[in-house]
Amino acid sequence: RRRHTRYIGDWSSDVCSSDLEGSRQITQYLIDRGHKHIAFLSNKLYSTEKLRYSGFISKIKDEGLTIDKRITILDKSAFNVNNYLNHAHQILKNRKKFTAVYAGHDRIALLFYAAAKKLGLSVPEDFSIVGYDNMPLTTVSLTTMHQPIYEMGQESIKLIISRMENKNTNIKNIILNSNLVQRSSVRDIR
Repeated sequence: RRRHTRYIGDWSSDVCSSDLEGSRQITQYLIDRGHKHIAFLSNKLYSTEKLRYSGFISKIKDEGLTIDKRITILDKSAFNVNNYLNHAHQILKNRKKFTAVYAGHDRIALLFYAAAKKLGLSVPEDFSIVGYDNMPLTTVSLTTMHQPIYEMGQESIKLIISRMENKNTNIKNIILNSNLVQRSSVRDIR
């Protein structure tokens, strides 16, 4: 799932966004709004989600907060709607243990919306939620991290053209910043 250009022929180049820093930023956003007990759901299969989890954990530790294993789930497999819906229900059963959910990507966040609705809960009144990727969603107003996909594609093409024109071009690793997109899925509880 990592979005980048890598191994172009025998040229190694990398264009990606900083999932680690973006994750730290969105976790800080929740903490700044008073959320000290944050559930987390993602997977540990892909490098992007691993980095997002690492960013989440490092920011939680930096703030002196604790991780509750009952509301922190890292699935071992690729995204599967039924598995992740079950995980969302499992976390929501522990509803009194968190005020916010960090979904490792926007599709997971959508499953939380569906699970919450089925249980008679609503976002952000009953709990806040954030996602990651900034997918074009029409049904919910999700606070998320925007991945600079278009810019990543542009930079990848520039690297390819540069390498084709000059084979002696140095290997470049380009990391683009993600940015927070604030919508109405997070309630301030300070």
